[in-house]
Amino acid sequence: MTRLETIGPGLADGSRFAGPHGVSVAADGKVLVSDDLGHRIYVFGPRLTLETVIGPRLGLAYVDAAERDGERTVVADTGNRRLLVLGEDLALQREIRGWGSWWRGSRIRLQTPRSLFRTGSGWLVADWGAKAVYRLDAELDLTGRYPGSAGLARSGSPGALQAPIDALEIPGTGVVVSDHRGDRLVVFDRDGNFRRAIGHPGTGPGALRGPIGLALGPAGEIWVADSGNGRLQAFSPKGELLARFPVAGLRAGADRRSDRGSDRGSDRGSDRGSDRGSDRAPWVRPADLAFDAAGNLYVTDPGAHALHVLRRGSGSPR
Repeated sequence: MTRLETIGPGLADGSRFAGPHGVSVAADGKVLVSDDLGHRIYVFGPRLTLETVIGPRLGLAYVDAAERDGERTVVADTGNRRLLVLGEDLALQREIRGWGSWWRGSRIRLQTPRSLFRTGSGWLVADWGAKAVYRLDAELDLTGRYPGSAGLARSGSPGALQAPIDALEIPGTGVVVSDHRGDRLVVFDRDGNFRRAIGHPGTGPGALRGPIGLALGPAGEIWVADSGNGRLQAFSPKGELLARFPVAGLRAGADRRSDRGSDRGSDRGSDRGSDRGSDRAPWVRPADLAFDAAGNLYVTDPGAHALHVLRRGSGSPR
């Protein structure tokens, strides 16, 4: 059985993961983990040694995402309904609660920003409360939204989002949105027009139940944290199921760093119709995932108060 490297619940500085949600890997290899319930962001070095904790002086509330962009760090401070831009010294440079200009006839205010994604020319922000994903330029000014028109956003229309929780962009394909309550992924073209849905409610192959985080795999495939089913799944940009990865089966005997307690999630239901694994090796619920440049996979597991790392070449998903 493949062994996972696991960080948490206890950390090297004596603190503990309360509810790690978002994870991202910067260009320099640093790993940022957004601890939603802990109201802070942990920054780990390339060797996963804890370097910095962001948050105590910023008044963060239920922070769900953080991304490094060169010398800047951008934070989705979900509970405070804002984005923060931090400088190289992690001092606050800018606070964004909305956009001061009127865009297509309506003033845009952030409601529940849940995720951040760096595109080639800017950013995507999934706003759960607004049922929309916003496109921002490199300076984080608003340039578009998904769905792209009122008609697409109406309840019951194919492009309507119920609870967008993450988004990413695939060049040549468009924007893919994880719709948590819709139990599906939704694909829009760059202009915000609905193109297709990927997945459907359920527990079988290709079905989704409460999807959360998205990541682009090494070969350009779409990986999703199928949280309610306790697994990861990979799809092609056209929606074909490529792989299922029941990480549940990998947790037995995992390498665990600085585990100072035993408050791991239990969630030990049998769920024989899914890939969740046995009672002896429960994967609680994957929330977010990210690949680094070497193809290593990082997965947050808020139920187990942990970050799991699967090294490429040791049974990692392909």
